[in-house]
Amino acid sequence: MLAEALFNDPAKYSSSWNFGPGPDSDKSVGWVLEQVRSVLHGFAWEFVADDTKHEAGLLRLDSSKAISELCWKTRWEIKEAIERTVVWHQAWLNNENMEAFCIRQISEYQLGNESAIEAVPTSPIPVV
Repeated sequence: MLAEALFNDPAKYSSSWNFGPGPDSDKSVGWVLEQVRSVLHGFAWEFVADDTKHEAGLLRLDSSKAISELCWKTRWEIKEAIERTVVWHQAWLNNENMEAFCIRQISEYQLGNESAIEAVPTSPIPVV
């Protein structure tokens, strides 16, 4: 969608874009990390309170530009998107054929397929 718009009118569409879940999908960092842990064997994290550092209470992608100018809409729920992102990174770390992997994932996205996502075996992951 964006690639086609860039091809047809690069001057108009050559700018920054955000594509992400809607505000109804707001989740805590802990929730996101739990989703990562559900897919990535060996992933561990620990919350450490540190009042000396400031962190925003809410971080959100503003996809309103993509929605209004490209008529884009979210196809995968946030949980599915996180799972597929983790699986993509693991494929890359495992030196898989990323061209084939990306083509398959794009095809699944375009067709709306929700292929089964299995937990990914990993090498040791540092604690975050």
